[in-house]
Amino acid sequence: MFIWADYLVVSIIIGFSAAVGFYYAFTGGKQKTTSEYLLADRQMHWFPVAASLISRYAVDSLYLNRDTRQNYLLMIRYWLLFLVSYRRRQ
Repeated sequence: MFIWADYLVVSIIIGFSAAVGFYYAFTGGKQKTTSEYLLADRQMHWFPVAASLISRYAVDSLYLNRDTRQNYLLMIRYWLLFLVSYRRRQ
């Protein structure tokens, strides 16, 4: 059950997030096209992309699969793929 302090904290977080979004939307950042925004103008390093994909699959597996054993096996597979791809890049 929420109390007034919980609503205050949630409102501050949402307000701060909206303020940051409006600031960057109206100050005219570097990204002018959707390709620059969605693909980081193809300048992003491989590590943040790999970490983002692994975390996305981790969250998906936790919500879609109810069997925790299967979640652990999936995460082991994702980390092994990550380490193999990391090793190939060096």
